[in-house]
Amino acid sequence: MLRRLPTACLFFLLAGCAHQSPAPVALSSIPANTAPAVNLAGPAKPSPVQRISVPGERFTRADPDKPFKPTLIVTTQVANADLFFATMVGFGPPYRQATRLYRGQRAFILPFAENYAVASDGRTDLTFELNLLKADHSKDGPALSGVLWQDKVTSPHQLLFTSTTINYYAEPSDPLGECVLTARIHDQLGGDDITLTHAVVIEDYKPPVLPADFNAESWLQTYYLNPDPALALPALGALFDKLTANRRTSALPTILGFYDQLLNDNPWLLTAFFARLAFADPNEAYALSVVLGFRFRATTDAPAGCTPEIWRRLETFRTHAWIDPDSTLTDPTQLDCLWGRFFASGFYAPVYKLTEPLAAFADLGATDRYTADHPAAQGTDDSDPAGQAALPAEIGREQMLRASLWSLGNNAKIHPLVRAYLDLIIRTGKVAEGPRALLVRILQPDPETTSASPAAR
Repeated sequence: MLRRLPTACLFFLLAGCAHQSPAPVALSSIPANTAPAVNLAGPAKPSPVQRISVPGERFTRADPDKPFKPTLIVTTQVANADLFFATMVGFGPPYRQATRLYRGQRAFILPFAENYAVASDGRTDLTFELNLLKADHSKDGPALSGVLWQDKVTSPHQLLFTSTTINYYAEPSDPLGECVLTARIHDQLGGDDITLTHAVVIEDYKPPVLPADFNAESWLQTYYLNPDPALALPALGALFDKLTANRRTSALPTILGFYDQLLNDNPWLLTAFFARLAFADPNEAYALSVVLGFRFRATTDAPAGCTPEIWRRLETFRTHAWIDPDSTLTDPTQLDCLWGRFFASGFYAPVYKLTEPLAAFADLGATDRYTADHPAAQGTDDSDPAGQAALPAEIGREQMLRASLWSLGNNAKIHPLVRAYLDLIIRTGKVAEGPRALLVRILQPDPETTSASPAAR
């Protein structure tokens, strides 16, 4: 079923939801405390969207010798808007066209436009309609229409991100087989109508067998680049099997954050997770219980697909005192959990949240100052809760700042998208000067500059 993408977050760029890299003017208007998000100019409608241009109006194109060039992307990448905005600072992972969906899975339908007509005042008038033909050749209701872009652009070279996003849910009752999405994209000003199609095969989900060379850790850390939720269930067992007891403890927060995000974005998988738990061996049952317990922490009512027996088995895990990555960051395990969320989605929000401890910039050097004034404190066991509680609060804030800074710097070296998001945060100008200077420092190529060195006081 075709549906308008539900979101409560409206986001407007000064220069429009468009790409022209670099774009410092556009970036200056991005709220630093929110992720880049889809700008919904209005809901998709079953009737055609009205044109705003006048027939016969004069226009120009970026390349007058070439035609209007629309593109249709159908992807399961949940952070599709955030990935688009990352291109503004020079990096955005390519969109992955979805060719297969499982019943219950969601795909985002994204029309793009290049070399479109631009009026003398910089306005564009781009609209579209979508039709879905199911595998049994029945139509999924009337066509839905939306606005690709009906506003000004700063340059005709901008690649426009659609103002209306429509998604497709493969309903449990949908027939199996190939369905075809047809988009008719209108450049109302230029007088062009172009039809694009994309085929997707609808299948029932059956947990696949992992390839012999499957690397579970690599799969988790790069999942956002090429998401394949079908592997999530067998990969969980592989992750736990390959981790020693000590490493399992340290890796658990990342795994929890990853699967919490993945199952939030793919609730259709839950039935398979619950079914596997009923017959899993003790090791896999523990892995499933931990992940599901964290996913449904503090939840009282069983979700669809979960039997009363399984819900009772999960009670101890559901009621455990789990870490809360959404609260104020005071524990390094929260950072790991946030990275798990990022790996599962590619969203901007977890990366921005990870910069929160940098607000304690004034506390840099607190540990050195304290030990200088209290020589007896040197050599204290940092893992002793009683000793930690007796230390000044600014020491704890400094420790979190340093942990966060190391975490951000290390992942920025590994993941270009993290670096792009940090560049985005720096360019917005919404970060205080001290934290901003620390972010700039960790993005320098010299590894010697990645530590937070407090100024002498």
